[in-house]
Amino acid sequence: MSTEKMILKARALAKKGAVAEARLIYETVLKKFPSNKRALEGMQALADTPAPPEPTALLQEMIAYYNNGRMAELLRASDRAITVYPTHLTVLQLRAAAQMALGQAQAAIATYDRIVTLEPGNADAFGNRGNAQSAAGHSEAALQSFHKVLELRPGDPTALNNIGNIQIEQGKPAEAQASFEAALHSAPDYTPALVNLGNVLKIRGETGRAAEILSRAVAQGDAGGEAYWNLASVKSFAPDAPEIAQMEAALGRNRLTERDKMLIGFALGKAYDDTGDVTRAFHHLTAANRIQKGLLGYKLEDDLNRLAALKSVFGAGSLPVATIPQDAPRPIFIVGMPRSGTSLLEQMLSAHSDIHGGGEIALLDNALSRLDWTDSAAFLAAAPRLQADYLAHLQTLGQGAACVTDKLPLNFEWIGAILSIFPQAKIVHVSRDARATCWSNFKHYYSSNGNGFAYDLSDTVAYYGAYRDLMRHWDRLFGARLFHLDYDRMTQAAEPVLRDLLAYLGLDWQAACLAPEQNRRAVYTSSATQVRRGIYQDSSQAWERYAELIGPAFDPLPR
Repeated sequence: MSTEKMILKARALAKKGAVAEARLIYETVLKKFPSNKRALEGMQALADTPAPPEPTALLQEMIAYYNNGRMAELLRASDRAITVYPTHLTVLQLRAAAQMALGQAQAAIATYDRIVTLEPGNADAFGNRGNAQSAAGHSEAALQSFHKVLELRPGDPTALNNIGNIQIEQGKPAEAQASFEAALHSAPDYTPALVNLGNVLKIRGETGRAAEILSRAVAQGDAGGEAYWNLASVKSFAPDAPEIAQMEAALGRNRLTERDKMLIGFALGKAYDDTGDVTRAFHHLTAANRIQKGLLGYKLEDDLNRLAALKSVFGAGSLPVATIPQDAPRPIFIVGMPRSGTSLLEQMLSAHSDIHGGGEIALLDNALSRLDWTDSAAFLAAAPRLQADYLAHLQTLGQGAACVTDKLPLNFEWIGAILSIFPQAKIVHVSRDARATCWSNFKHYYSSNGNGFAYDLSDTVAYYGAYRDLMRHWDRLFGARLFHLDYDRMTQAAEPVLRDLLAYLGLDWQAACLAPEQNRRAVYTSSATQVRRGIYQDSSQAWERYAELIGPAFDPLPR
C-alpha cells in the first residue's frame, strides 16, 4: 500500500474512533519516513483526541451473556460495542469467544488478528488465534500461531499440546509424540498432554506404555471421557481394577456433558466385558449407544435411500470417465462392513514391499458423499477432478510405492463410482460372520461422525441387510473385478487366502504378510490395538456371550 493510501486509511480509522489502529499505521509510515509531515500531524491529532469513556454497562451486559452461555446474544452485543470501541481488547476478546462458540472460526480469526495487532506480545491471543485457525482447517497458519506463543512464552504446555494435535492430523506421530513429551516436561501433570501422549503411543503400537500414561491421566480426576475411552482401548481390566470405580464415579459427576457420558459408557462396557460381567457391560453399551445416536441425529432412512440411489445410477455397470495416467499408483480398496477385519488385512498387505498402507482415506468418500445421486450428471461432471485429486494424494502418501491401500470400509458404497474413476483399481471385499460384525459395531465407539447405524442394534441389522443387497448388485455387475475375502477362513488358514489375494493384485508372494504383528507402521484406526496381536481366531464368537441380552435382534441376519 502506498504512503498516501496508508495515511488516508489512518485518518479514516481515527474518525471512527479506532485510535490504536490509526496510530499503528502512522508509526509504520514514520519508521520509513521519520519526517513525513502528515503522519506527524496525524500522531499529534491522536494525542489530542480524548479517549471514549469505558463501555462499563455494555461490558457488564456482554460478560453476563458470556457467563450464561448466551453466545448469540453476546455476538449481537459485540456488534453494537465494536462500532464505538473498535480497539477495546475486552470487547474484542468476548466477540472472538462468541464467534468460536457459534462455529464462526473464520470470523474469529479476523477478530484475533485485530487483537494481536493491538497487542503483539499477547501470547494468549496468539494461542486463541491458533485454535480458530485449526478449527477452520488452516493447519499451517495454526502452527505459526502456536510457535509464536512459544516465542513469547517458552515451553508453554498448551501450545506444545496443540502443535502435537496438528502433527497427529498430518500423519506425523513421531513428531507429535515429541511435542506431547515436551509439554509434559514443562507441566508433568498436564492432563490433555497425558491423554494425547497415550493416544499417540497406542497409534505407534506401544500399548503397554500407552496404558501406563492414560492411567496416570485418569487418576488425576479431571480427565474427560476421551481419556477413559482411550485407556479402555489399550488395557485389559481385572474385576478389581481401580479405573472401573473411577469411571463409575465419573458418571455421577455434576455437569458431565452428554459426550463424556457416552465415552465413559463405552469405556465401562469394554471394562465389564473384560471382567466377564456381560449384564453390566450390555447396560453401559446400550446407554452409550443411545446417547451417541441422539448426538449424531442419525436417521437410518438417509443411508438406505442413498444405497438404493447408487444401485439405480450404476444399474448397468461403470460409467465412462477419463483414462488413468500410466505412472499413477494403483489403489487397492479394502471394503466391507466396519469391524469386518479390514484393519488386520491392511496390516498384512502393507508388509509387502510393493504396498503402502494408506489407512482410511476420507478424501474420496467425502467428495462422493456431497454429490446429488438422483442421476449420473453430477458424478460425471465431478469425476475428472476427483480422479486427479485422489491420485495426487496417493502419489504423496505412497512415497513411490506401486500400490496404496485405502481401507475405508464404507467405500463398498462407491464401488460403481470407483471402477468408473479408477478402472485399474483393485477391490478387496472383506466379510465375516454377520452377527459378530453387527455386535462389534454396536459395542464400539467411532471417533468420526460416520457409522451412525452402529449405535442401535436394529439400525445395524437393517444397514447390514442393505449392505449385503448392494454388494450382490456390485457382484452381478463387476464380479470378475472384485476379490471376496472370508475373514474367518483367513484366520484359520492365512497363507492360501493371501496367496490367492496377492495373485489377484498381480504381486509376488512375500511371507512377511503372514506376520502383521511385526509390521511397525502407525495405525490410526480403532483397531490399532487388535492388529498388533497378529492373526487371531476368537473374535467372531465374542457376541455369543450376549445372545440372551441381544434377544431376537439378530434373527434377520444370515447364519
